[in-house]
Amino acid sequence: MLWKPGEGGIAEATVTIENNDRLYNVTTNENGFATLNLTFMEEGSYEIRATYGDISTSTWIEVRAIPPYLFIEKELMLQVNRTYTVEWDLVTPYFFTPYTGSVNVTIIFNNREVGSNTINVTDGKLELTFEFNEPGAGEILLDGRRAAYFEVYEKMILTKLIAPEHAYPDQNVTVHVFAWDAGRGAPYSGDIAVNIVYENFTSGDVATENFTIGIRDGYGNFTITIPDCDYVSIATESGEHTLWVERLADTPTAQPSNGTPIVFTITPEKVLAKPGQSLSFVVNTTEEGTYNMTVTWYYWNFKSWDIQEGETNTTLITFNGTKSVIKRIEVPEWAYYGEVRIGNAIAKIYTLKPNIWTEVWANLTYSPETGLQIGDTLLIWGELKNETKDWFYEWEDFYKGLVNETLYVFTPWGIETVKTEEDGKYNAKIFVPSEKLPDMIWDRLPEVLVLHRSGVYEDKTVDTPRARVFVNITTGGVRINVEPSNDWMYNWNLITPAVLEFGQAFEEHYIGNVTSIYVNSSSITVSSNISPGVYLFRVLPNHWLCLRKDGGSSCHAGSHSTERTYFVTIGLELPNEVTYTGGELEVPIKLPSKGVFYYSYYNDQEHLGVGFTDENGNGVIRIEIDPLPQGEWSWMPIKFGFVSDSGALFDIDWDLVIKSEADVLPPSITASVTPQVQEVGKNVTIYIDVRDDVELKQVNYTITNVTDLIKGESFNVSGSWFSLEFNFTIRGLEDYVLNIMAVDRAGHVSTYLVNFFGKLVETKELNLTANETHELNVGNQAQIIVAPAQNESIVMNVTVASAVENESARVKITGSGYEDLKYVRVETNETVEYSWVVLNLTYSDEMLKRLGISENAVTLHYWNGTEWIDLSKHVGETIPDNSPYGNITVFGFGRDSVHNYVWANVSHLSEYALAVKLPDLTVVDITPTTAYTNENTNVIVKIKNLGGDVDASFKVVLYINGEFYDAKELSGIREGEVKEVQFSWMPLTNKTYTVKAIVDYDGTIYESNENNNEKTTTISVMNKEVTGQVSQKERSITAINFFYYIGYKRLSERFNELYDKSVEIGIDNETLQEAIKYKELAEEHYKEAQEYGPIIANISNVKILAPLRKAYLNLKKAVEILENAISSS
Repeated sequence: MLWKPGEGGIAEATVTIENNDRLYNVTTNENGFATLNLTFMEEGSYEIRATYGDISTSTWIEVRAIPPYLFIEKELMLQVNRTYTVEWDLVTPYFFTPYTGSVNVTIIFNNREVGSNTINVTDGKLELTFEFNEPGAGEILLDGRRAAYFEVYEKMILTKLIAPEHAYPDQNVTVHVFAWDAGRGAPYSGDIAVNIVYENFTSGDVATENFTIGIRDGYGNFTITIPDCDYVSIATESGEHTLWVERLADTPTAQPSNGTPIVFTITPEKVLAKPGQSLSFVVNTTEEGTYNMTVTWYYWNFKSWDIQEGETNTTLITFNGTKSVIKRIEVPEWAYYGEVRIGNAIAKIYTLKPNIWTEVWANLTYSPETGLQIGDTLLIWGELKNETKDWFYEWEDFYKGLVNETLYVFTPWGIETVKTEEDGKYNAKIFVPSEKLPDMIWDRLPEVLVLHRSGVYEDKTVDTPRARVFVNITTGGVRINVEPSNDWMYNWNLITPAVLEFGQAFEEHYIGNVTSIYVNSSSITVSSNISPGVYLFRVLPNHWLCLRKDGGSSCHAGSHSTERTYFVTIGLELPNEVTYTGGELEVPIKLPSKGVFYYSYYNDQEHLGVGFTDENGNGVIRIEIDPLPQGEWSWMPIKFGFVSDSGALFDIDWDLVIKSEADVLPPSITASVTPQVQEVGKNVTIYIDVRDDVELKQVNYTITNVTDLIKGESFNVSGSWFSLEFNFTIRGLEDYVLNIMAVDRAGHVSTYLVNFFGKLVETKELNLTANETHELNVGNQAQIIVAPAQNESIVMNVTVASAVENESARVKITGSGYEDLKYVRVETNETVEYSWVVLNLTYSDEMLKRLGISENAVTLHYWNGTEWIDLSKHVGETIPDNSPYGNITVFGFGRDSVHNYVWANVSHLSEYALAVKLPDLTVVDITPTTAYTNENTNVIVKIKNLGGDVDASFKVVLYINGEFYDAKELSGIREGEVKEVQFSWMPLTNKTYTVKAIVDYDGTIYESNENNNEKTTTISVMNKEVTGQVSQKERSITAINFFYYIGYKRLSERFNELYDKSVEIGIDNETLQEAIKYKELAEEHYKEAQEYGPIIANISNVKILAPLRKAYLNLKKAVEILENAISSS
């Protein structure tokens, strides 16, 4: 199919198709469509490449001969000197009747043939009994086709590795090892070999490490330190675990002079635009300067989520005299998506493009006389609508269906067109030739392509119904039910004979005898003595395998799921529902007998736990619970496993329902003070409102200034609501703080602060005489001396407040690390031309001492309408100003520490603030990171003052493993100064210690930022005689294949969990089918990799890399689709 986006099919074009070095020319029809019929005479993989001009594309076709019989291939784990019986049911293709005839059976072991025999099979049943007396690996061939791959072990030790999935460089990670001796049927005790691979994708370096650990009664552990790499693969002979290494985010390179990271913001953060539109963004910074801003645009790749990087433009943004800049950006006509980046900030630009989703189904029919046939009608339906790369609820109205648009439906038998309806949806029936099928393997079904003139497309493999095979393990054995398919929208009523096999398993390998059953009825029960364990079930020919349990059935993972695991948990007691009453949740569990267990769950972050039971198997797991309102329910999925004297089970999916009967939420408080700035002697109105979801106990409030308590009351409360309104008289020029504290019956405490301020206002008529001075004093708080340039009479209004009245101006000064001690605003009824003005503002040195702040930090600031200007830094300068008085000149500045005032000589009056630069104490480093047992270690804590000078003394405190260790006192620290505090410490045990340092521990110093006073790190302590083992480094394709293999396995588990959750919460079928499509593609590529044998047995084979990588990437996409859908629901 040859198509030009925006125009349509390219007609009458000659396309060259190449197959096995043979060239064929085909000519496209009026829709750009051409076909070529090929017949393949031999099995194999064939590449088909089509070329038109300088563009080409290719696909691979897998050609296989239809065998005389079908069977289920097996993977086995065996133990030496033990007899095993394995069964196969052979069925004919097309009809699925039991095969009768001769079968040549060959057994290859350790690369040599150890058995060959011809067996006459009747009624399809083939049973083999075998035993091996040495370790190794081999395969069983039926007429040259592999029917089983097996590995033979001296001891069959089944291991499960439990560790976090994510870690950071230099982090110490404990790996827990659970081991079960399947040969003896008991917990394993002894040594286990461990292999660790560290890989760095960037450098390509691969390092390995090998050692043994001791296991006792089924459990052991070891600790590793994570190096700077991308992932860590940990493996034993039968267990594996992958740790993904996440590097901490780099500190922004741009730093202001005081060392604080520069922070940028871009507004708006996201915008829906049109191609060619000019957009305005406001870019803000915390530090003036010149910085790079990049804008990256992406092409639309004809799928709503698929983008291709187009171009990146870099521009300089200069913040000079301002910290806010408006930047205009034009959206290119071709752009689908864009990102604007500066420093830590990002803004995203979206445009609308069409998107298609489609479903294609064909009926299947079966009868013993005609066999399996695909129907003669394709049912196609879907939707065409505009979408953005990412979906946002607030833009839902823009995601409109495209009406009356023509869609082209390409099938192997021709082209059909269909029109979209009013909502953008479409449906069609296309008649195609009926065809017999040898089985129901989906990848041999045809593909259908739906295409719009814009170029957006959707390619789908024709889906078909699957009969559902339900399995239920009971005390009497295995019960099997075959039910008609009821896929999605249609009831197809399809049933065919089936083959089902099962046996105890570990990691998708059978570890004992394998039973096979031919099912040709709606219900059958297989009598068997079912012992506790993990059972693997597989079904042929590609039915939908489901499990039926207490409380319902499970058919997750889509209609192509042909294998499932079933946990038989006799003697295991895991509660389905618990009640939460507060604190850490303790959940009792019971194992069949004494043992050790593990559990993991996700609650904002990953949690792992390991526990031991008493002699009767009783144990407790402990779960951290997010705040859950009383009476509400929460569902928590848990992975659970154990080793006990009676048996072992790994990775059980345990769904725990938690009902809260605890009051876990604190009271909510709102309060207001009106007006926020009031004249001395007048009242403000204070309103307090407190509520709790259960019951309040006590409400307290206090009114203080910076240093003293002025008023306070306490109320004992019953009920869930308390309110209070009263008046308070402003007693002086002070900053006031209303502090409210509420306590509920459960003991939860909430606090709420409201600041309000006092002010003095004085109005005076002045007859100004040129070149003479005139003085105005406001309550001994501010003195103003003016020297006019001309004679005039004015009315001067002076406001002196304890804080800046204008809220935005107040935010500006406090946000820059200053505390406004006093505010002066001078207004006149006429514009005055001054020769000069002297402004004197007093301060309290007693208050500064209580706050621990130096008098040298007190200064005068001038408000120019947008920014505060520190006058002490601009003596002798003229500062640009857009106020009615024009530019301001600073003639002089000084402090009088004897009489406690600050003065400035300036050219005019407007708004000024007496302010002090507050200190900002922080811990910047704790060293060392390693130490030795029984040796004195100097723990050095480095602190820095990011703010103004400190005169007072303050404490630095050290905690080790959460317990107080020691405190040191420092006396004063200047702005920008760094000091080191030394603590002497002798660790006694070789382990990792958590060390925390806190500066200004008791809050003696009043700081601009109280949230950066502590730092936590770890110190690794070791015995001095122990030396580290140097790891060998080698480059290996094995590690890359192993990475994709492990990733695929993890993603498979994740997909199943997410699919179940998606169905449960009602994610739409369109999304589910999209995810299943990628999962099926992943399975197809994984099967390609398996063509060379079991993946783990061929992990060093470079030929499996490409299909294994494709399998991983497609499954990753399927998981992402479900994760995004769940997070958006």
